[in-house]
Amino acid sequence: MKLSGVKSKLTEKQDLIVDVMRNPSDLSEWVIWIRKQSGKSHLLVTDDESVIRSKDANAILSLLMDVGVKNVHFSL
Repeated sequence: MKLSGVKSKLTEKQDLIVDVMRNPSDLSEWVIWIRKQSGKSHLLVTDDESVIRSKDANAILSLLMDVGVKNVHFSL
């Protein structure tokens, strides 16, 4: 799911579940999964389809707060 799509869904008051997890291919990185009420999960990507990932969990949290996410689940 694109970052701009998450922002618009949150503006429309749609419920999204945000999970931040270790990247399975590089455990030093964090990736963001967005789950819809239907149960479908999508990796969070930029508008040019690049997966959003970072070694800094604080940077991930800051990005999510900037788009309006209020609750985040972290999995180690």
